[in-house]
Amino acid sequence: MIYPMKKLFFFSILASLFLYGCSLLSATKEEVKPQATTPKDVIGKVKLRTIYPDIESQTPIDEWGYEYDSASGNLKQQTRYDVNTFPKKILNYIIYKYDSAKRLQSTQLFSRNVNAPSGFSVTEETTFKYTNDTLKLLTERVVLNSQNNTARTFRYVYERNRLLRMTNPALTPPGYVTYEYNTAGNKARENRYSSLNLIYEYTTFTYSSSDTLLARSTVFDPDNSPRTITTYQYNSSKKRTVEEVKQQKLATNQSNFVVKYTYYE
Repeated sequence: MIYPMKKLFFFSILASLFLYGCSLLSATKEEVKPQATTPKDVIGKVKLRTIYPDIESQTPIDEWGYEYDSASGNLKQQTRYDVNTFPKKILNYIIYKYDSAKRLQSTQLFSRNVNAPSGFSVTEETTFKYTNDTLKLLTERVVLNSQNNTARTFRYVYERNRLLRMTNPALTPPGYVTYEYNTAGNKARENRYSSLNLIYEYTTFTYSSSDTLLARSTVFDPDNSPRTITTYQYNSSKKRTVEEVKQQKLATNQSNFVVKYTYYE
């Protein structure tokens, strides 16, 4: 009778192991949440633009974040943050809207307003108009400011599909800007005219042999002295990573600063 008891004992163990294995197979598995991935049309676009007082500083003084439409890749929101708060507060943000041809149709700047239900309200709205031909070049930009009830209209003139002139009511006194190009088709110079048709300031652009923008220098024309020199650095993918601005003649509202760019991966 000993052997039958042993057989019964081993059989019960095997049965228990079988039932335990079945219970593991039928048990509800813990759901694994997929990690968020960057949409294909957004990869490589600017994610953050952060301002520092100098190239060595690790303490930002300003920051903008960028959000894009996952399907089209179009910029849909630009947000400016208060870097002195944690978590960072939103100072203001811009909403971008497009027409059926994916052209930028309008932008709305939302600024803080404690009296608004959302805490923000539209303080500036910009609309864009284009030519009716296949090129659809920008011809007019109208900026409406609800804070001071002003409207400014910028108009654009082209020659051989290149921007030649922009009427700029924001200049003081109101004037216009003209553009010159090098043999490679890159913008080589911007001339800013007063209402008296005199150049009071101009900017020149320097490029590498591969047409990458390396520097721009803004010159105050009356004494022909540089006012601002901006240099640019790029990564191996030729995306801009650093923009260093050095003021040659510091005024009360001017300062040197560095812009660093972060991209969606």
